[in-house]
Amino acid sequence: MIQEAKQKAENLSTDIFVRASVIGKLIGSLTQKKNLKILDVGGYQGRLELFVDSPVKVLDIFDVSEENYIKGDAKNIDCPD
Repeated sequence: MIQEAKQKAENLSTDIFVRASVIGKLIGSLTQKKNLKILDVGGYQGRLELFVDSPVKVLDIFDVSEENYIKGDAKNIDCPD
């Protein structure tokens, strides 16, 4: 599994790789919570899940059907937690 994630990360564009890896490091350094849930707003194809040890849900406006993806507008988020 780790090798598969590494391979997926290596196939990212430089821009997305740097952005997601920096955000992943920030999340890791700012929180010690083990049961953290991450909502990546506007993060479609950002692949943040490759750089964190927590489940990631992506909210974006694109009409796609993928696991852990929610189609929606960040201006109208209905998120109870």
